[in-house]
Amino acid sequence: NVLYLPLPIAELAADMGMTPPQLLAARAAINQHLLAARQTRDQPTTDDKVLVSWNGLMIRGLAEAGAVLGEPRYIEAGARAADAIVHHMADPASKSGLLRSMRGGRARVPAFLEDYAHFVAGLLALCRAGRAEYLDMATRYIHSAAARFGDEAGGYHDTLADQPDLFVRVRSTWDGALPTGNAVMLHNLLDLFELTGDRAWLTRAMHDLSSFAEPLQQRGSAMIHMQHALMRALEPPEPPEPPEVPPASDAEALQAAPDAIVTTTVFPDRLELTHDQPATLHVTLRVREGFHLNGHSPALDFLTPTALRVEDSSAVVLEVAYPEPTERAFAFAEETLLVYEGEVTLRATIRLAEPSQHAANARLVLTYQACDDSSCQAPVSVTLPVVLS
Repeated sequence: NVLYLPLPIAELAADMGMTPPQLLAARAAINQHLLAARQTRDQPTTDDKVLVSWNGLMIRGLAEAGAVLGEPRYIEAGARAADAIVHHMADPASKSGLLRSMRGGRARVPAFLEDYAHFVAGLLALCRAGRAEYLDMATRYIHSAAARFGDEAGGYHDTLADQPDLFVRVRSTWDGALPTGNAVMLHNLLDLFELTGDRAWLTRAMHDLSSFAEPLQQRGSAMIHMQHALMRALEPPEPPEPPEVPPASDAEALQAAPDAIVTTTVFPDRLELTHDQPATLHVTLRVREGFHLNGHSPALDFLTPTALRVEDSSAVVLEVAYPEPTERAFAFAEETLLVYEGEVTLRATIRLAEPSQHAANARLVLTYQACDDSSCQAPVSVTLPVVLS
């Protein structure tokens, strides 16, 4: 009952004594009649539920795409989705728990292993894309998943121990339409080891992998994602040294290494915000010779602008005075670009939106992209060491 063309257009046209353009025109007319008939029928409804697991997949895709393509807006979209899941789909009856599905603003059903696994994978992808603040959240939910679904022998069950509607508590091992939750959890553990350097994560991954030795040997072709985790675990890369976090009280805290392309300083390092008297902040960027930063409104869409924004708080109003950029021509662009070179200072005024509000959890985030005469670096987003109170 599915209509299809039995041959390529050129062959079918020859069999029917027509030219390919004549056949295409005939098909277009037929499609119009078919569409008119279909429009008289009841249309399928829209699946408008929200699932934690599918959102985790999307968050990971957005974060990875944003990092590879140099598109901060993709990473921001993934971060907003992650925040929304935690805000709307947290289980009120369980600390660090999630609910699986939401429809019409109402979340229900305790989350399954695959929900935690894919959501944590999305959070860790955000970490790799430069949003290190999601590391604690990822760690919290992977501990939560281990407590709910973990098996002492290794690996994880798909469902909670007290599911009243199940006769058997399954521990899936092979991939289906989605990678199995056990495989995703293994990759999460390995990601945490690589991100933090804590070998306890690698030890747990090896313990879990050992519990799957027999199925991996017998039907490994159906467990591709777990095979990949095994390869990662057997030859783990040396984790990077964790970066030193500068003290918030140092106005020079954001200064990078001497050979860095961009170094940043802020003054002052602490602001007491009010509603009626805006506080002033100066952010100075020093760009190494031979490089430049994109202006606040670059001429090309694929270039990331230099921008200062406030995150994690709607109570703070930020207004930034960006300096006038320099107009320059480059080999990689057909038109002249607006750029910052040498030393440039952004002047920002910050205040509370309402007198009764406060700036708890607010962060000032600076984003920029450094380029030379022939190419551009990946965009960088850093949280400024400024205490807002």
